[in-house]
Amino acid sequence: MPHGRVAPAHVAVGYVHGGAVRAEFLASMLALARKHAGTRIDVFLAAPSGPNISEARNLIVRRFLADCRAPWLLMTDTDMVFTPADVDKLAGAADPVTRPLLGALCFSQDGQTGEAQPTMYELVQEPDGGQVGFARYKIWPQDACMPVSATGAAFLLMHRDALLAVEKASGDRAAPWFRESVIGAALVGEDMTFCLRCAAAGIPVHVHTGVRVGHMKTTMLI
Repeated sequence: MPHGRVAPAHVAVGYVHGGAVRAEFLASMLALARKHAGTRIDVFLAAPSGPNISEARNLIVRRFLADCRAPWLLMTDTDMVFTPADVDKLAGAADPVTRPLLGALCFSQDGQTGEAQPTMYELVQEPDGGQVGFARYKIWPQDACMPVSATGAAFLLMHRDALLAVEKASGDRAAPWFRESVIGAALVGEDMTFCLRCAAAGIPVHVHTGVRVGHMKTTMLI
C-alpha cells in the first residue's frame, strides 16, 4: 500500500431474506462486490428469515463473531439501495470506541399517511412522569455523526467488541442482541430493542446523516 494511505476497515456484510430480494438491492450488492470484495469486504453472510426476523439477525451476528476475522459487521435489509461509496463513508467515520454502532440515514413509510420519516429516534417521557417511548427526530445536522437513542438495523455498521459487550450485558442466551420487547405500553421491534441493549451496555449509537441510503417501499424513500 502506498505510504500515507490508511488500509480500509474490513467489513462483513450480513443480510436476512425471505427467499427473494429486491432487484435494486441485488444491484447494490453486485456493485459492492465488484469494487470491494477481497479489499474492504471480507465476506457476505446470508440467513433465511420467516416471521421471526430476530432469529435470523441473531444467527448472522453469531456467525460473524464465530467465523469472521473482520472487525465490523454491516447489517442490511434486502429492500435497501446503496453504493460502495456509502459503505466507504460509513466505515471511514466509524470508530471502535467513540462510534462502534453507526447507521446510515434512511426513511420508513408512515402506514397511514405514506409520509417518509427518518429512522432516528430519541427516548422521551410524557409530561408529569408519564410513559417512556420513542419519538422520531424531525431535524438533524447535515453530514454529521449524530448520537441517537435508537435507529433501525436496515443499514447498520456494528463493531465486534460492541456486539460482545451487548451479549454479555443482555444475559439473554436465546436472543442476545435482537428480540421484540415492550417499552411503556408499546411493542418495539428487534432493532429498537438492540439499541436499548446497547445503551444498557454503555455502547453509544450514532447515525451518519451524510450517508443517505434508499429504502424501496411503494416508492423509493430517500
